[in-house]
Amino acid sequence: MSAHVNLKCSGTTCENPRKVLGNLKGFSLYVLEANRTRTVKGVGPTNESVVVRTHGEVPGASPGPLIAYNTSTSSIYASWKEIVAEKWHGIMQGYKLFFYEFTKDGLRTKENRTYQLSVLETTFTELKTYTKYRIEVLGFNNFGDGPAAAVEVRTAEGIPSEAPSNFTANNKSSTILRATWKPVPECCQFGIILGYHVTLTDSSNSSATITKTVTELYSRFTNLKKYHVYQLSVDAFTSKGIGPNVPTSASTDQDIPDAPPPNFRGYNISQTEIQLFWGPVPQDKANGIITHYNVSYKKAQGNHYSKYSRFNNGSTFKGLDVKAFTIKGNGPSSVDITVKTEEEAPQVSPATFEGINSSSTSILNTADNTTYNITVPITNLTLELNNLRKYTNYSLEIKGVTKFIGAATKPIIVTTDEDIPSRPPKDIKLQNSSSTSISVQWKPIPKDHINGILLGIKLFYRSGTKRQQHSVQFPHEAGSGGGVVRIHQHHFTAERTVL
Repeated sequence: MSAHVNLKCSGTTCENPRKVLGNLKGFSLYVLEANRTRTVKGVGPTNESVVVRTHGEVPGASPGPLIAYNTSTSSIYASWKEIVAEKWHGIMQGYKLFFYEFTKDGLRTKENRTYQLSVLETTFTELKTYTKYRIEVLGFNNFGDGPAAAVEVRTAEGIPSEAPSNFTANNKSSTILRATWKPVPECCQFGIILGYHVTLTDSSNSSATITKTVTELYSRFTNLKKYHVYQLSVDAFTSKGIGPNVPTSASTDQDIPDAPPPNFRGYNISQTEIQLFWGPVPQDKANGIITHYNVSYKKAQGNHYSKYSRFNNGSTFKGLDVKAFTIKGNGPSSVDITVKTEEEAPQVSPATFEGINSSSTSILNTADNTTYNITVPITNLTLELNNLRKYTNYSLEIKGVTKFIGAATKPIIVTTDEDIPSRPPKDIKLQNSSSTSISVQWKPIPKDHINGILLGIKLFYRSGTKRQQHSVQFPHEAGSGGGVVRIHQHHFTAERTVL
Protein backbone atom coordinates (compact mmCIF):
# COMPACT_ATOMS: atom_id res chain seq x y z
CA MET A 1 0.00 0.00 0.00
CA SER A 2 1.12 3.57 -0.55
CA ALA A 3 0.19 6.93 0.84
CA HIS A 4 1.00 10.51 -0.08
CA VAL A 5 1.63 12.96 2.71
CA ASN A 6 1.11 16.64 1.98
CA LEU A 7 2.82 19.27 4.22
CA LYS A 8 2.38 22.99 3.84
CA CYS A 9 5.65 24.95 3.71
CA SER A 10 6.40 28.68 3.51
CA GLY A 11 9.70 29.56 2.10
CA THR A 12 12.08 27.19 3.44
CA THR A 13 10.02 26.38 6.52
CA CYS A 14 7.20 23.82 6.58
CA GLU A 15 4.25 24.09 8.94
CA ASN A 16 3.71 21.11 11.20
CA PRO A 17 6.39 18.80 9.83
CA ARG A 18 4.65 15.86 11.48
CA LYS A 19 1.58 14.07 10.12
CA VAL A 20 -0.54 11.28 11.65
CA LEU A 21 -2.30 9.03 9.23
CA GLY A 22 -5.55 7.42 10.47
CA ASN A 23 -7.97 4.71 9.40
CA LEU A 24 -5.19 2.46 8.32
CA LYS A 25 -5.47 -1.30 8.45
CA GLY A 26 -3.70 -3.06 11.26
CA PHE A 27 -0.57 -5.02 10.63
CA SER A 28 -0.41 -3.71 7.03
CA LEU A 29 2.53 -2.37 5.00
CA TYR A 30 2.31 1.15 3.72
CA VAL A 31 4.74 3.02 1.38
CA LEU A 32 5.14 6.63 2.42
CA GLU A 33 6.46 9.27 0.00
CA ALA A 34 7.08 12.92 0.93
CA ASN A 35 7.44 15.82 -1.59
CA ARG A 36 9.97 18.47 -0.56
CA THR A 37 8.81 21.27 -2.80
CA ARG A 38 5.77 22.37 -4.57
CA THR A 39 5.40 25.52 -6.52
CA VAL A 40 2.89 26.96 -8.75
CA LYS A 41 4.69 25.26 -11.49
CA GLY A 42 4.20 21.82 -10.00
CA VAL A 43 5.68 19.25 -7.68
CA GLY A 44 9.33 19.09 -7.29
CA PRO A 45 11.40 15.99 -6.99
CA THR A 46 10.39 13.41 -4.35
CA ASN A 47 12.51 11.94 -1.63
CA GLU A 48 12.91 8.21 -1.32
CA SER A 49 9.79 6.26 -0.31
CA VAL A 50 9.50 4.69 3.13
CA VAL A 51 7.79 1.35 3.81
CA VAL A 52 6.01 1.27 7.15
CA ARG A 53 3.86 -1.55 8.78
CA THR A 54 1.06 -0.61 11.08
CA HIS A 55 0.92 -2.20 14.50
CA GLY A 56 -0.89 -5.67 14.79
CA GLU A 57 -3.76 -6.88 17.08
CA VAL A 58 -5.90 -9.94 17.70
CA PRO A 59 -7.80 -11.22 14.71
CA GLY A 60 -10.74 -9.05 13.89
CA ALA A 61 -13.16 -11.88 12.95
CA SER A 62 -14.00 -15.44 13.89
CA PRO A 63 -13.42 -18.33 11.56
CA GLY A 64 -15.92 -18.54 8.75
CA PRO A 65 -19.29 -20.26 9.29
CA LEU A 66 -18.91 -22.97 11.93
CA ILE A 67 -20.89 -26.08 11.02
CA ALA A 68 -21.49 -29.00 13.38
CA TYR A 69 -23.69 -32.08 13.26
CA ASN A 70 -23.86 -35.48 14.91
CA THR A 71 -22.56 -38.49 13.10
CA SER A 72 -23.77 -41.03 15.67
CA THR A 73 -25.12 -41.27 19.19
CA SER A 74 -21.58 -40.64 20.49
CA SER A 75 -19.83 -38.43 17.94
CA ILE A 76 -20.07 -34.90 16.48
CA TYR A 77 -18.36 -33.54 13.39
CA ALA A 78 -17.39 -29.83 13.19
CA SER A 79 -15.86 -27.74 10.39
CA TRP A 80 -15.09 -24.05 9.78
CA LYS A 81 -13.58 -21.67 7.24
CA GLU A 82 -10.38 -19.74 7.71
CA ILE A 83 -10.52 -16.10 8.73
CA VAL A 84 -10.40 -13.67 5.83
CA ALA A 85 -6.86 -12.29 5.51
CA GLU A 86 -7.82 -8.67 6.06
CA LYS A 87 -9.01 -9.64 9.56
CA TRP A 88 -5.86 -11.41 10.59
CA HIS A 89 -4.33 -8.32 12.19
CA GLY A 90 -1.18 -10.21 12.82
CA ILE A 91 0.53 -13.40 11.98
CA MET A 92 -2.09 -16.18 12.18
CA GLN A 93 -0.87 -19.11 14.22
CA GLY A 94 -3.86 -21.50 14.41
CA TYR A 95 -7.28 -22.23 15.80
CA LYS A 96 -8.57 -23.01 19.25
CA LEU A 97 -11.63 -25.18 19.87
CA PHE A 98 -13.56 -25.25 23.16
CA PHE A 99 -16.00 -28.14 23.73
CA TYR A 100 -18.69 -27.89 26.43
CA GLU A 101 -21.40 -30.24 27.70
CA PHE A 102 -24.74 -28.90 28.84
CA THR A 103 -25.63 -30.15 32.30
CA LYS A 104 -28.39 -29.28 34.74
CA ASP A 105 -25.89 -27.06 36.52
CA GLY A 106 -24.86 -25.26 33.35
CA LEU A 107 -22.00 -25.63 30.90
CA ARG A 108 -19.22 -27.99 31.80
CA THR A 109 -15.91 -27.86 29.93
CA LYS A 110 -15.34 -31.20 28.36
CA GLU A 111 -12.37 -30.63 26.07
CA ASN A 112 -10.11 -27.90 24.62
CA ARG A 113 -8.15 -28.35 21.42
CA THR A 114 -5.63 -26.31 19.40
CA TYR A 115 -5.15 -26.82 15.69
CA GLN A 116 -2.75 -25.50 13.08
CA LEU A 117 -4.00 -23.18 10.39
CA SER A 118 -4.24 -26.05 7.97
CA VAL A 119 -6.80 -27.92 10.06
CA LEU A 120 -10.35 -26.78 9.38
CA GLU A 121 -12.38 -29.75 10.75
CA THR A 122 -12.51 -32.17 13.65
CA THR A 123 -14.60 -34.92 15.23
CA PHE A 124 -15.53 -35.38 18.87
CA THR A 125 -16.10 -38.99 19.97
CA GLU A 126 -17.04 -40.99 23.02
CA LEU A 127 -19.85 -38.60 23.77
CA LYS A 128 -23.09 -39.19 25.58
CA THR A 129 -26.14 -40.19 23.62
CA TYR A 130 -28.58 -37.43 22.74
CA THR A 131 -26.67 -34.89 24.80
CA LYS A 132 -26.42 -31.22 23.99
CA TYR A 133 -22.94 -29.80 23.44
CA ARG A 134 -21.53 -26.34 22.60
CA ILE A 135 -18.57 -25.88 20.26
CA GLU A 136 -16.61 -22.64 20.07
CA VAL A 137 -13.80 -21.97 17.59
CA LEU A 138 -11.51 -18.92 17.28
CA GLY A 139 -8.41 -17.98 15.44
CA PHE A 140 -5.38 -16.64 17.21
CA ASN A 141 -2.32 -14.72 16.04
CA ASN A 142 0.81 -13.44 17.66
CA PHE A 143 -1.22 -10.81 19.45
CA GLY A 144 -3.83 -13.09 20.95
CA ASP A 145 -7.21 -14.76 20.46
CA GLY A 146 -9.78 -13.36 18.14
CA PRO A 147 -13.54 -13.54 18.55
CA ALA A 148 -15.12 -17.02 18.63
CA ALA A 149 -17.84 -18.57 16.55
CA ALA A 150 -20.20 -20.91 18.42
CA VAL A 151 -22.72 -23.58 17.62
CA GLU A 152 -24.83 -25.98 19.74
CA VAL A 153 -25.54 -29.51 18.65
CA ARG A 154 -26.79 -32.79 20.09
CA THR A 155 -25.52 -36.26 19.56
CA ALA A 156 -27.95 -38.53 17.77
CA GLU A 157 -30.94 -40.11 19.52
CA GLY A 158 -30.68 -43.58 20.97
CA ILE A 159 -33.02 -45.79 22.90
CA PRO A 160 -33.76 -45.05 26.56
CA SER A 161 -31.32 -46.71 28.90
CA GLU A 162 -33.81 -46.90 31.77
CA ALA A 163 -37.48 -47.70 32.11
CA PRO A 164 -40.11 -45.23 33.27
CA SER A 165 -39.95 -44.70 37.03
CA ASN A 166 -42.50 -45.24 39.83
CA PHE A 167 -44.48 -47.79 37.86
CA THR A 168 -47.53 -48.95 39.83
CA ALA A 169 -50.85 -50.61 39.08
CA ASN A 170 -54.02 -50.60 41.14
CA ASN A 171 -57.47 -52.04 40.73
CA LYS A 172 -60.38 -49.69 40.20
CA SER A 173 -62.98 -52.47 40.31
CA SER A 174 -63.23 -56.23 39.94
CA THR A 175 -62.66 -55.91 36.18
CA ILE A 176 -60.50 -52.77 35.81
CA LEU A 177 -56.80 -52.10 36.42
CA ARG A 178 -55.13 -48.69 36.11
CA ALA A 179 -51.37 -48.34 35.65
CA THR A 180 -49.39 -45.13 36.25
CA TRP A 181 -45.74 -44.17 35.96
CA LYS A 182 -43.31 -41.24 35.85
CA PRO A 183 -41.15 -40.32 32.84
CA VAL A 184 -37.78 -41.91 32.21
CA PRO A 185 -35.16 -39.86 34.12
CA GLU A 186 -33.95 -37.10 31.83
CA CYS A 187 -30.41 -38.36 31.98
CA CYS A 188 -31.45 -41.67 30.52
CA GLN A 189 -33.99 -40.73 27.89
CA PHE A 190 -31.39 -40.45 25.10
CA GLY A 191 -33.89 -38.96 22.73
CA ILE A 192 -37.35 -37.57 22.40
CA ILE A 193 -39.78 -39.92 24.15
CA LEU A 194 -42.51 -40.51 21.61
CA GLY A 195 -44.67 -42.71 23.84
CA TYR A 196 -44.96 -45.76 26.04
CA HIS A 197 -45.84 -49.40 25.53
CA VAL A 198 -47.94 -50.80 28.38
CA THR A 199 -48.37 -54.58 28.36
CA LEU A 200 -50.76 -56.66 30.44
CA THR A 201 -50.36 -60.44 30.64
CA ASP A 202 -52.64 -62.99 32.24
CA SER A 203 -50.59 -64.68 34.97
CA SER A 204 -52.30 -67.99 34.26
CA ASN A 205 -51.91 -67.77 30.48
CA SER A 206 -48.79 -66.08 29.17
CA SER A 207 -50.16 -66.04 25.64
CA ALA A 208 -53.07 -63.83 26.73
CA THR A 209 -51.43 -60.42 26.31
CA ILE A 210 -52.74 -56.92 25.69
CA THR A 211 -50.37 -54.11 24.66
CA LYS A 212 -51.33 -50.46 24.44
CA THR A 213 -49.31 -47.56 23.04
CA VAL A 214 -49.97 -44.29 24.83
CA THR A 215 -48.43 -40.88 25.20
CA GLU A 216 -49.89 -40.23 28.64
CA LEU A 217 -48.38 -41.37 31.90
CA TYR A 218 -51.19 -43.80 32.62
CA SER A 219 -53.23 -46.55 31.01
CA ARG A 220 -56.44 -48.40 31.85
CA PHE A 221 -57.39 -52.03 31.18
CA THR A 222 -61.04 -53.09 31.33
CA ASN A 223 -63.14 -56.25 31.03
CA LEU A 224 -60.62 -58.29 33.00
CA LYS A 225 -61.18 -61.40 35.07
CA LYS A 226 -62.46 -60.81 38.56
CA TYR A 227 -59.99 -61.12 41.42
CA HIS A 228 -57.26 -62.25 39.06
CA VAL A 229 -53.55 -61.50 39.13
CA TYR A 230 -52.04 -59.86 36.05
CA GLN A 231 -48.45 -59.06 35.15
CA LEU A 232 -47.86 -55.57 33.75
CA SER A 233 -44.85 -53.84 32.22
CA VAL A 234 -44.10 -50.47 30.67
CA ASP A 235 -41.30 -49.19 28.42
CA ALA A 236 -40.53 -45.91 26.67
CA PHE A 237 -39.52 -45.52 23.05
CA THR A 238 -37.85 -42.94 20.84
CA SER A 239 -37.51 -42.77 17.09
CA LYS A 240 -34.55 -45.12 17.43
CA GLY A 241 -36.26 -47.90 19.34
CA ILE A 242 -37.62 -49.24 22.62
CA GLY A 243 -35.92 -48.97 25.97
CA PRO A 244 -35.98 -51.48 28.85
CA ASN A 245 -39.24 -52.20 30.65
CA VAL A 246 -40.15 -52.35 34.29
CA PRO A 247 -42.58 -55.01 35.55
CA THR A 248 -45.17 -55.07 38.28
CA SER A 249 -48.20 -57.14 39.16
CA ALA A 250 -51.68 -56.31 40.34
CA SER A 251 -54.93 -58.07 41.05
CA THR A 252 -58.39 -56.94 40.13
CA ASP A 253 -60.67 -56.35 43.08
CA GLN A 254 -62.82 -59.00 44.74
CA ASP A 255 -66.46 -59.42 43.79
CA ILE A 256 -69.31 -61.67 44.79
CA PRO A 257 -68.97 -65.30 43.63
CA ASP A 258 -70.36 -66.12 40.21
CA ALA A 259 -71.34 -69.66 41.20
CA PRO A 260 -72.71 -71.45 44.29
CA PRO A 261 -70.83 -74.16 46.15
CA PRO A 262 -71.28 -77.38 44.13
CA ASN A 263 -72.54 -80.81 45.22
CA PHE A 264 -74.74 -79.50 48.00
CA ARG A 265 -76.30 -82.38 49.96
CA GLY A 266 -77.36 -83.20 53.48
CA TYR A 267 -78.15 -86.05 55.85
CA ASN A 268 -79.59 -86.30 59.32
CA ILE A 269 -77.19 -87.51 61.98
CA SER A 270 -79.56 -87.41 64.93
CA GLN A 271 -82.99 -86.26 65.96
CA THR A 272 -81.68 -82.71 66.33
CA GLU A 273 -78.86 -82.41 63.81
CA ILE A 274 -78.47 -82.24 60.07
CA GLN A 275 -75.07 -82.53 58.47
CA LEU A 276 -74.61 -80.62 55.25
CA PHE A 277 -71.86 -81.05 52.68
CA TRP A 278 -70.71 -78.98 49.71
CA GLY A 279 -67.64 -78.45 47.62
CA PRO A 280 -65.55 -75.30 47.24
CA VAL A 281 -66.62 -72.74 44.68
CA PRO A 282 -64.49 -73.23 41.54
CA GLN A 283 -61.49 -70.93 41.67
CA ASP A 284 -62.41 -69.12 38.46
CA LYS A 285 -65.88 -68.43 39.88
CA ALA A 286 -64.98 -67.49 43.46
CA ASN A 287 -64.00 -63.91 42.51
CA GLY A 288 -62.29 -63.40 45.84
CA ILE A 289 -61.40 -64.98 49.16
CA ILE A 290 -64.33 -67.03 50.45
CA THR A 291 -64.80 -65.78 54.01
CA HIS A 292 -67.74 -67.98 54.99
CA TYR A 293 -70.79 -69.86 53.80
CA ASN A 294 -74.39 -69.07 54.62
CA VAL A 295 -76.91 -71.90 54.91
CA SER A 296 -80.53 -70.84 54.54
CA TYR A 297 -83.40 -73.15 55.32
CA LYS A 298 -87.15 -73.00 55.41
CA LYS A 299 -89.09 -75.08 57.89
CA ALA A 300 -92.25 -76.91 56.89
CA GLN A 301 -94.17 -74.01 58.45
CA GLY A 302 -92.78 -70.52 58.28
CA ASN A 303 -89.40 -69.20 57.24
CA HIS A 304 -86.20 -69.05 59.17
CA TYR A 305 -82.68 -68.18 58.11
CA SER A 306 -79.55 -68.98 60.01
CA LYS A 307 -75.86 -69.76 59.68
CA TYR A 308 -76.18 -72.62 62.13
CA SER A 309 -76.86 -76.28 61.52
CA ARG A 310 -78.67 -77.34 64.71
CA PHE A 311 -82.41 -77.77 64.40
CA ASN A 312 -85.40 -78.94 66.38
CA ASN A 313 -85.90 -82.67 66.45
CA GLY A 314 -88.24 -84.37 64.07
CA SER A 315 -88.33 -81.41 61.71
CA THR A 316 -88.43 -81.40 57.94
CA PHE A 317 -86.54 -78.59 56.28
CA LYS A 318 -87.28 -77.60 52.73
CA GLY A 319 -85.50 -75.07 50.57
CA LEU A 320 -82.10 -75.73 52.12
CA ASP A 321 -79.46 -73.89 50.13
CA VAL A 322 -75.93 -72.62 50.60
CA LYS A 323 -74.22 -69.44 49.42
CA ALA A 324 -70.55 -68.49 49.45
CA PHE A 325 -69.45 -65.08 50.72
CA THR A 326 -66.55 -62.78 49.94
CA ILE A 327 -66.01 -59.36 51.47
CA LYS A 328 -68.18 -57.99 48.66
CA GLY A 329 -71.25 -60.08 49.52
CA ASN A 330 -72.92 -63.38 48.84
CA GLY A 331 -73.01 -65.24 45.58
CA PRO A 332 -75.92 -67.19 44.04
CA SER A 333 -77.70 -69.92 45.97
CA SER A 334 -77.23 -73.59 45.34
CA VAL A 335 -80.07 -75.83 44.18
CA ASP A 336 -82.57 -76.31 47.02
CA ILE A 337 -82.60 -79.62 48.83
CA THR A 338 -84.92 -81.09 51.50
CA VAL A 339 -83.59 -82.86 54.59
CA LYS A 340 -85.50 -84.35 57.52
CA THR A 341 -83.99 -84.80 60.95
CA GLU A 342 -83.92 -88.30 62.39
CA GLU A 343 -87.18 -89.57 63.89
CA GLU A 344 -87.50 -89.70 67.65
CA ALA A 345 -89.83 -91.45 70.04
CA PRO A 346 -92.83 -89.26 70.96
CA GLN A 347 -92.10 -87.37 74.13
CA VAL A 348 -95.78 -87.19 75.22
CA SER A 349 -98.21 -90.07 75.54
CA PRO A 350 -101.63 -90.04 73.84
CA ALA A 351 -104.17 -88.08 75.87
CA THR A 352 -107.51 -89.19 77.46
CA PHE A 353 -106.78 -92.88 77.28
CA GLU A 354 -109.69 -95.01 78.58
CA GLY A 355 -111.12 -98.42 78.14
CA ILE A 356 -114.46 -100.24 78.68
CA ASN A 357 -115.45 -103.82 78.30
CA SER A 358 -117.67 -104.51 75.36
CA SER A 359 -118.33 -108.16 76.30
CA SER A 360 -116.95 -110.81 78.55
CA THR A 361 -114.21 -111.46 76.00
CA SER A 362 -113.42 -108.03 74.48
CA ILE A 363 -112.25 -104.54 75.51
CA LEU A 364 -112.65 -101.33 73.57
CA ASN A 365 -109.93 -98.70 74.19
CA THR A 366 -109.82 -95.14 72.82
CA ALA A 367 -107.47 -92.17 72.58
CA ASP A 368 -108.25 -88.68 71.47
CA ASN A 369 -105.19 -88.19 69.23
CA THR A 370 -103.35 -90.10 66.58
CA THR A 371 -101.51 -93.14 67.83
CA TYR A 372 -100.29 -96.14 66.01
CA ASN A 373 -98.26 -99.26 66.24
CA ILE A 374 -97.48 -102.06 63.95
CA THR A 375 -101.04 -103.32 64.10
CA VAL A 376 -103.08 -100.16 64.40
CA PRO A 377 -103.28 -97.63 61.58
CA ILE A 378 -102.44 -94.05 62.54
CA THR A 379 -106.00 -92.97 61.68
CA ASN A 380 -107.58 -95.33 64.22
CA LEU A 381 -108.54 -93.83 67.57
CA THR A 382 -110.19 -97.00 68.92
CA LEU A 383 -109.13 -100.57 69.26
CA GLU A 384 -111.14 -103.63 70.30
CA LEU A 385 -109.25 -106.48 71.87
CA ASN A 386 -111.00 -109.81 71.42
CA ASN A 387 -110.62 -113.38 72.65
CA LEU A 388 -109.77 -112.29 76.13
CA ARG A 389 -110.45 -114.15 79.33
CA LYS A 390 -113.83 -113.60 80.84
CA TYR A 391 -114.11 -111.42 83.89
CA THR A 392 -110.36 -110.74 83.95
CA ASN A 393 -108.50 -107.54 84.87
CA TYR A 394 -106.28 -106.16 82.15
CA SER A 395 -103.75 -103.33 82.54
CA LEU A 396 -103.66 -101.21 79.43
CA GLU A 397 -101.40 -98.38 78.28
CA ILE A 398 -100.85 -96.75 74.90
CA LYS A 399 -97.75 -95.27 73.30
CA GLY A 400 -97.08 -93.17 70.26
CA VAL A 401 -94.65 -94.80 67.87
CA THR A 402 -92.46 -93.40 65.17
CA LYS A 403 -89.29 -95.18 64.25
CA PHE A 404 -88.89 -95.31 67.98
CA ILE A 405 -91.36 -96.07 70.75
CA GLY A 406 -92.59 -93.04 72.61
CA ALA A 407 -93.81 -92.39 76.14
CA ALA A 408 -96.66 -94.47 77.52
CA THR A 409 -99.87 -93.30 79.15
CA LYS A 410 -100.57 -94.08 82.77
CA PRO A 411 -101.85 -97.66 82.88
CA ILE A 412 -105.60 -98.22 83.25
CA ILE A 413 -107.28 -101.36 84.56
CA VAL A 414 -110.20 -102.75 82.55
CA THR A 415 -112.07 -105.89 83.46
CA THR A 416 -113.87 -108.02 80.93
CA ASP A 417 -117.57 -108.47 81.65
CA GLU A 418 -119.01 -111.30 83.84
CA ASP A 419 -120.37 -114.38 82.19
CA ILE A 420 -121.86 -117.66 83.29
CA PRO A 421 -119.42 -120.12 84.76
CA SER A 422 -117.87 -122.13 82.03
CA ARG A 423 -117.74 -125.30 84.14
CA PRO A 424 -120.07 -126.92 86.75
CA PRO A 425 -119.07 -127.91 90.26
CA LYS A 426 -116.88 -130.98 90.14
CA ASP A 427 -117.08 -134.39 91.76
CA ILE A 428 -120.76 -134.32 92.83
CA LYS A 429 -121.58 -137.04 95.29
CA LEU A 430 -125.13 -138.06 96.38
CA GLN A 431 -126.09 -139.96 99.45
CA ASN A 432 -129.58 -140.51 100.91
CA SER A 433 -129.77 -139.30 104.36
CA SER A 434 -133.40 -140.34 105.05
CA SER A 435 -136.41 -141.58 103.31
CA THR A 436 -137.16 -138.08 102.13
CA SER A 437 -133.78 -136.43 101.81
CA ILE A 438 -130.55 -136.76 99.89
CA SER A 439 -127.18 -135.36 100.90
CA VAL A 440 -125.38 -133.77 97.95
CA GLN A 441 -121.66 -132.89 97.97
CA TRP A 442 -119.43 -131.29 95.32
CA LYS A 443 -116.13 -129.55 94.80
CA PRO A 444 -115.83 -125.80 93.97
CA ILE A 445 -115.74 -124.59 90.41
CA PRO A 446 -112.14 -123.71 89.40
CA LYS A 447 -111.62 -119.97 89.79
CA ASP A 448 -110.62 -119.38 86.19
CA HIS A 449 -113.96 -120.81 85.11
CA ILE A 450 -116.28 -118.90 87.45
CA ASN A 451 -116.26 -115.90 84.98
CA GLY A 452 -117.72 -113.52 87.49
CA ILE A 453 -118.79 -113.16 91.09
CA LEU A 454 -120.20 -116.49 92.23
CA LEU A 455 -123.60 -115.84 93.90
CA GLY A 456 -124.46 -119.44 94.76
CA ILE A 457 -125.27 -122.98 93.60
CA LYS A 458 -128.65 -123.96 92.25
CA LEU A 459 -129.56 -127.64 92.37
CA PHE A 460 -132.26 -128.90 90.01
CA TYR A 461 -133.97 -132.21 90.57
CA ARG A 462 -137.09 -134.04 89.39
CA SER A 463 -138.65 -137.40 89.63
CA GLY A 464 -137.50 -139.89 87.20
CA THR A 465 -140.97 -140.24 85.75
CA LYS A 466 -142.06 -136.67 86.05
CA ARG A 467 -141.17 -133.78 83.85
CA GLN A 468 -141.77 -131.23 86.47
CA GLN A 469 -138.48 -129.89 87.70
CA HIS A 470 -137.73 -128.62 91.15
CA SER A 471 -134.79 -126.60 92.31
CA VAL A 472 -133.10 -125.54 95.43
CA GLN A 473 -130.62 -122.71 95.74
CA PHE A 474 -127.65 -122.71 97.98
CA PRO A 475 -125.99 -119.44 98.95
CA HIS A 476 -122.47 -118.56 97.85
CA GLU A 477 -121.08 -120.04 101.01
CA ALA A 478 -122.34 -123.45 99.92
CA GLY A 479 -120.67 -123.13 96.62
CA SER A 480 -117.57 -124.70 98.02
CA GLY A 481 -119.20 -127.55 100.00
CA GLY A 482 -122.58 -129.26 99.69
CA GLY A 483 -126.08 -129.45 101.14
CA VAL A 484 -129.00 -131.60 102.05
CA VAL A 485 -131.92 -131.70 99.67
CA ARG A 486 -135.27 -133.06 100.77
CA ILE A 487 -136.75 -134.95 97.94
CA HIS A 488 -140.41 -135.53 97.54
CA GLN A 489 -141.66 -138.97 96.79
CA HIS A 490 -140.83 -140.21 93.35
CA HIS A 491 -138.29 -137.45 92.84
CA PHE A 492 -135.20 -139.38 92.02
CA THR A 493 -133.34 -137.43 89.34
CA ALA A 494 -131.52 -134.07 89.90
CA GLU A 495 -129.60 -131.35 88.04
CA ARG A 496 -127.48 -128.62 89.51
CA THR A 497 -126.66 -125.21 88.35
CA VAL A 498 -124.45 -122.48 89.58
CA LEU A 499 -125.69 -118.96 90.19
